[in-house]
Amino acid sequence: MKKDVSINKPHPSGWANAEASANHLDLARSSFFALVADGTLPPPTKLGKRSRWRITDLDAAMLALGEKEAAA
Repeated sequence: MKKDVSINKPHPSGWANAEASANHLDLARSSFFALVADGTLPPPTKLGKRSRWRITDLDAAMLALGEKEAAA
């Protein structure tokens, strides 16, 4: 049975928590954090005590990664 990720979808504002960001990129949470740590993905923005990622920034980073790999 597939896990219901509807509660982890990005907010309509375009900001998402780590779980929703990882789901958006079809990554395990640990893989998502590894890519953030090595600079492949952008760091989060702190909104108060919360860390959030802008979905458009994540998409741009993945697009750049794809273009970089295609050029190699």
